[in-house]
Amino acid sequence: MESAGSMMYFAGLPNNYWGEAVVAAAYIRNSVPTRAFSERVSPYERWYSHRTDLKHFKVIECVAYAHMPDSQRNKL
Repeated sequence: MESAGSMMYFAGLPNNYWGEAVVAAAYIRNSVPTRAFSERVSPYERWYSHRTDLKHFKVIECVAYAHMPDSQRNKL
């Protein structure tokens, strides 16, 4: 899959991560709406009858931090 190779290249991953990259690429492809269905839904949504939760999608090997406003912070 071209998308798996692209993800590995831009993340700088070695070839031993090929399997994980293919699984991730297939999951992304099944979560994105397609023209194959007249109502423009994703294959995932068509199969499970609900939309994909995109909150857990992350860029591979990307260091990112979430900002929490002061009003939502509390002591542990």
